[in-house]
Amino acid sequence: MFERFTQQAREVVVRAQDVARRLDHPAIGTSHLLLALLLADDRTARLLNGHGVTEEGAERALRRVLRRDPIAPAGGPAPDEDAAALAALGFDLDRIRAAMEAAFGPGALDAPAPAPAPRGLRRLVRRRREDPEIVLL
Repeated sequence: MFERFTQQAREVVVRAQDVARRLDHPAIGTSHLLLALLLADDRTARLLNGHGVTEEGAERALRRVLRRDPIAPAGGPAPDEDAAALAALGFDLDRIRAAMEAAFGPGALDAPAPAPAPRGLRRLVRRRREDPEIVLL
């Protein structure tokens, strides 16, 4: 697929890969492509800048959205949604965590450190229709 892209499109995807790597994201999404377009010195970047869309504003919006709606593993619900669903069923997650740490040691339920990212091209992600859009106004 990549070989069918124009040279400019390839450059945007490579810049998007660099953006995703800099932000320590596991995949390239539309937000990374937007940031990559804003980094270019071409008509597209000037057009976006002329409408008030800047690299700094887009990156701030991306970070804000990801704080509010973290990327869920394997397309599942976000961690806050899981916690709310379990609490609604009567599970006390704080008590469960305390019991697990008492039995297996502090940090027993902490997520493992992320594996080092491959140096090659990161995969492009397909966003679900219900995922939030980044509004840059």
